[in-house]
Amino acid sequence: MLNKDISPILNQFFIREFQQLMDKYNSGSEEDTKHIEILLGLTEEIQGKEYIFQDFNRALVLARKYTEDNIEELELYLWVNNHLEEMQIQEINPYYEEFTDTGYVRVKDILIYREGASLERFTEDALDEMLQDRDEIDKLFDKDEIIEMWMEETSKKKAIRGLMSTENYEELLGIDPERAYESVSRDTIMYAELDC
Repeated sequence: MLNKDISPILNQFFIREFQQLMDKYNSGSEEDTKHIEILLGLTEEIQGKEYIFQDFNRALVLARKYTEDNIEELELYLWVNNHLEEMQIQEINPYYEEFTDTGYVRVKDILIYREGASLERFTEDALDEMLQDRDEIDKLFDKDEIIEMWMEETSKKKAIRGLMSTENYEELLGIDPERAYESVSRDTIMYAELDC
């Protein structure tokens, strides 16, 4: 295993590091091994599970945290870490709670949602923000509509209701959703980049 072309000093470093690595994996308890094996079984059908097994410590923490009862939180965590940004394990929980409560969640400038979830409340909040920006108003209304609303003293709330009457929330948000993954509960999870 030693390379004879490398100096003996470098070989000693290699041996020490190799020994530390062996000690790390040999010192794991049976319970830790069992947790990781259970996690491996739970993640059999999860896309992006490779992320878990890139780091032993991460795998161990995830194995201790996730069970069959909260596997969908793990799915969201894996998707975010594989596609958006590195997120600490404890950071995903509030996002997952919102996702569970509403059917959607915003992570940075990405909207993640269950296909078929009502985006009405999200769209209403987004439109409220958009109507504070001159460029967004230009995108949403033509000049004649703006003049008519001004003459009729249309409130912001009424303008939002008028826009939302189409119920084509994805178009109002200007998003082009794509499939993120299929959850273990067989829901299709979508995502879209947001400009608002």
